[in-house]
Amino acid sequence: MKKTLLVFCAILLAAVITESLYIFNKGFFTTSVKKELPQPKPLLAYTFENLKKIKFPDSNITVGPVISENTDSVSRMFYF
Repeated sequence: MKKTLLVFCAILLAAVITESLYIFNKGFFTTSVKKELPQPKPLLAYTFENLKKIKFPDSNITVGPVISENTDSVSRMFYF
């Protein structure tokens, strides 16, 4: 009985020591993690705010032949 109680106390003491090390020293169990560099965001150039600032050159739009015609819609080729 005394041997079982002694083993139980030893395990409990080890758990308390391990938990206290974890709480007071967060770096004890963690490895060094490399911080990720911010990823470039190339699509930010195409937001509404940025596109409003761009002056697009004037160009002609030429309507081409009919590609398909349904009862609800007509598809045409166009060039610009």
